[in-house]
Amino acid sequence: LRRKCNGAQVRHRSFGFKNKILEARTRKKERKMKDYKDYEVYKKSYKLALEIHQLSLTMPDYERYELASQMRKASKSIPLNFGEGYGKKDSAKEFKRYIMMSIGSCDEMKILLDFAKDLGYIDEPLHKQLYAGYEEVGKMLYGLHQKWRKY
Repeated sequence: LRRKCNGAQVRHRSFGFKNKILEARTRKKERKMKDYKDYEVYKKSYKLALEIHQLSLTMPDYERYELASQMRKASKSIPLNFGEGYGKKDSAKEFKRYIMMSIGSCDEMKILLDFAKDLGYIDEPLHKQLYAGYEEVGKMLYGLHQKWRKY
């Protein structure tokens, strides 16, 4: 057994010592995350929500309260749920529940983007760009959901 003086890195000479090192590094990294705004998934989802809001304002008036409104709500619910869940991160189960809601909104956005493209409100390149953004955010959320533990 060897320890550094700050106790962040622990090595065992037995089987599984790499897991102990990774767990210690993960705990140290999570302590550095002081706010939900520090997470890349929040930053990306927030930026996408702003893009969707701007895009929705260019849609015809008769869609402002239908498709455009739903796109604004779904896109904003991703960072909102993440932020709200992070406030309850002391309960791993509760935080994971909010992450799952964010994942659901992410999937909803992909469907709404398909509708917007098929109805002719956005072109193919913009659809691909936004769709890829929500794919990435969804993967990041899923990874965080799988790895989150209460320390």
